Amino acid sequence: MVGTLAKLQLTLAWRGVRSSTGRIIGTVIMGIYGLGLTALLVFGLVMMRTPAMDAWRGPVLTLAFGLVTLGWPLITMFTAGSNELLDPGRFALFPVTARQLIPGLFAAAMLGAGALDTALLALGTVISWSGGLGTAMAAAVGAVLGVATCVISARALTALMSRVLASRRFRDVGGVAFFAVIMAVSFGMQFGSRIFADSGAPQDVIFIAARITSWTPFGWAWALPWDVAQGAWLPAAAHLVLAAALVWALLRLWERSLARALVSPLDSAAVGGTVKSGRFDFLAPRGPIGAVARRDLRYWRRDPRRLIQLLAVIVVPVFMFAPGLAQGMSQGSNFAVDFAAVLGGVIVASTLAWSISYDGSALWMQVLSGVTGREDRIGRCWSVTIVTAPYLLVVLFGSLFLTGDWQLLPGLIGALITAFGSSLGVGSLVGALWQQAMPAPGGNVFSRGSGTTAENFLGSMIAMIAPIVLTAPNLALAIVSWWKPWAGWAAIVVGLVIGSLACWAGVRLGGRHLDNHWPEVLNKVKETHA
Repeated sequence: MVGTLAKLQLTLAWRGVRSSTGRIIGTVIMGIYGLGLTALLVFGLVMMRTPAMDAWRGPVLTLAFGLVTLGWPLITMFTAGSNELLDPGRFALFPVTARQLIPGLFAAAMLGAGALDTALLALGTVISWSGGLGTAMAAAVGAVLGVATCVISARALTALMSRVLASRRFRDVGGVAFFAVIMAVSFGMQFGSRIFADSGAPQDVIFIAARITSWTPFGWAWALPWDVAQGAWLPAAAHLVLAAALVWALLRLWERSLARALVSPLDSAAVGGTVKSGRFDFLAPRGPIGAVARRDLRYWRRDPRRLIQLLAVIVVPVFMFAPGLAQGMSQGSNFAVDFAAVLGGVIVASTLAWSISYDGSALWMQVLSGVTGREDRIGRCWSVTIVTAPYLLVVLFGSLFLTGDWQLLPGLIGALITAFGSSLGVGSLVGALWQQAMPAPGGNVFSRGSGTTAENFLGSMIAMIAPIVLTAPNLALAIVSWWKPWAGWAAIVVGLVIGSLACWAGVRLGGRHLDNHWPEVLNKVKETHA
């Protein structure tokens, strides 16, 4: 059973990778990035073997891997449904028990990228503690128990909450909540690093946090070598017993939850509802353009897949604010804060580019009603403007309020006009030329269909790079306006010209392409939701 499920996992994973050229390219790029990051972390763990790191090794490794262990079940829970290659419900009709399935499912889980990375990092901790035989053996035992705790806790929690995780409401809310938490943690780390750097005794802070972590279920296994290195044999024995008991308890929980799932397979169905008028419908014009805009506005509010796109536009300027707020306003951080709104305007292109890919069957009704490609492009630009433009204006004036660089206002307005107009044009054209595989409605918002191609990858690159290139002249003028005020007013004129031309050209060319290729576009949008 172990060999069968492991082989099945590899076969299904490889079939998904080679389903398209774009998927292969994306997998290779992510694989190289992941291996490089893992190699860098392992190298850092190896460097911790030096005597100079003796005082830091135990607290740092215990705290870091305790957080990794905590992250495993949380990430798995919020991303449930993004990888269901070996969904236990699929084995409901097979004559196998939960106890027979668990070893195979565990082996299959260990073949995943996350488990392999965690195992490699755990091996790095053994090298870190290899200065003595006792600490090396304790680190090896702790690594085995720690990795097992990570994988089994994630699987046990998923099986235990299988009915909740399968509900559309949880997937909708959970995906958005997970994205928001990640952004909040990243934002908080920038402030935390500043506070940590300003603290008089950073080692004491890490030591206290690590000691607390070592007596939680997430740190029991990883604290073993630290205890042995200190000669604390009683705490080491307690941690060993607790870590082993935790693995056993998680296995029992996984077995019971899996047994229940095998006899009660899940049936997930989308629940329909009444579509009500939107509160911002009055902002859209009448006619086909307004109809497209109003429908798109409802998507922004009701569809968590689109809401995550909106969160991306929101958090990018926030990350520009963070260094300045955390480190105090200085000449270097001022520029990052000042140009936060401009960067947010650039991100709008990626938000608009894949709007049509989310439509699914709704796009058929739109085409049959006689809406032209140009009207579709204008309607989507209208909805994106209503959703994002007010926020970017708030960011623009908020950034200048924080920095006091009001002499940059004309130049930044010109740069924002260019960035926003260019993004609307580039997004309109890219969205018409290419359609990207998107998660199905009601599915996990982080999953992807099988329709990704090399063209989608190219479209993503164009949507990110082209607005930056078009905005570059205005960025230069905005920077020059720091010393030469006339450059700021020139930036407004240049911004109106470039932004308007880019938006007009993108809408015109994108609309013309849609009018000539609606059957192909409809087929691609259907495939992205298959």
